[in-house]
Amino acid sequence: MNGARASRGCSTARPEFLVVHRRPHDQPLSDAAMNDGQFHICIIDDDEICRMAVVAALQDEGAGFQPAECVSGEECLARYAEGGEALPDLLLLDIEMGGMNGYEVCRRIRAAGHAEVQIMFVSSHNDLDSRLASYDAGGNDFITKPLVPEELVRKVALAMRARKNLLTLRHDLTAAEEMSSLALTSLDEMGSIQKYLRSLLGSHSLESLGKRVIAMLAPYGYDSVAQLRTAHASLTLKQSGPASPLEQSILDQSRSMERIFQFRSRLIVNYERISIFVANMPLQDEVLAGRIRDYVAVVAEAADAAIESIAIRQGIIGQAREVQALTHHSRTAVTMLREQYRHQQLEARRELGLMVENLENEYYKLGLTQDQEQMISDLVRSSTDKVLALFAAGLELEGQFERILDGLNKAGDTVIETDAEEVTTTEVWV
Repeated sequence: MNGARASRGCSTARPEFLVVHRRPHDQPLSDAAMNDGQFHICIIDDDEICRMAVVAALQDEGAGFQPAECVSGEECLARYAEGGEALPDLLLLDIEMGGMNGYEVCRRIRAAGHAEVQIMFVSSHNDLDSRLASYDAGGNDFITKPLVPEELVRKVALAMRARKNLLTLRHDLTAAEEMSSLALTSLDEMGSIQKYLRSLLGSHSLESLGKRVIAMLAPYGYDSVAQLRTAHASLTLKQSGPASPLEQSILDQSRSMERIFQFRSRLIVNYERISIFVANMPLQDEVLAGRIRDYVAVVAEAADAAIESIAIRQGIIGQAREVQALTHHSRTAVTMLREQYRHQQLEARRELGLMVENLENEYYKLGLTQDQEQMISDLVRSSTDKVLALFAAGLELEGQFERILDGLNKAGDTVIETDAEEVTTTEVWV
């Protein structure tokens, strides 16, 4: 197999179990380092060049990882058989290897009870079959060759967070598994659907709606993942929290398939705005499987309509916020215009008064008779009174300003309902 690996897009570097902190490049991984509580990563690949490529991709990005390696799946399983507290937290597992392939290595690790280990498959095949096979084997993520360093570092960071979340949610997951052990006995499916449909009226966000969809499927005891989509957002989640990158990529690639698609025990139901993935359909009971397909389709169809309503509502809220912002701006502008108008009135009155006063103070320089002075004063005062009368008529404009501001204040102070809502557990089974 090694002779064919040159076509798989590998580059060079130098590797060893990966840890987040740096050590001298040629220092072997010690027992103390394996037990230091850091995030450990192991590369499993029978091709040295490909192992070195993974190391280079991490180190070239300055991520601080010092990589280690296993040259075969058997060597990796031997490490797990030896046990110890510092087993790898993340495996970068090649699929095509001489001897045991990556799928079998993953299945054996999962069968041994290592559910918390993050396993990222590395393959030169970027197709749905490879991703489904990786998911069936128990993988958490999938990356294709040739490696893109930025993508690899980002996926390693996601794996670190996923493992942390998995450990945090273990207690909740145990409780969820206990609930999922409830069989279909005592179920009133029509009653549960009616409660579900009523609950959709209170869903104002993708997150709250997604939780209700998952809550509807949980009592069946099957692992399900839901992906909800609008024109501007997408959310993929399952009962234990956010979906893994591999689960999300499976839904991304299968959303264009037919309405109901089943591959062995995997069921995918697609609508325009939602896809639901059920991971473990009961192949041994076709009647039960048919009921589940119908049930999931009803849940998905109702959720699809609810997502459309959420998108419309969010669009209306966005437009209302724009109008509200414009209202506040207009209110400020009208207030400034009114104040300027008032100021101009006061200044004009003051200037007219000064003009009359200055004119009368200059009469003695003009050599006018008393009658002439009186005639000019009367003329000027008459014109001034007319101008002031025009200002008095402007009081009606002041009233219009007040009415405009009152309307803008009412519009601007309107409270727009936000998308925040308290999501409570809904009892959907009777």
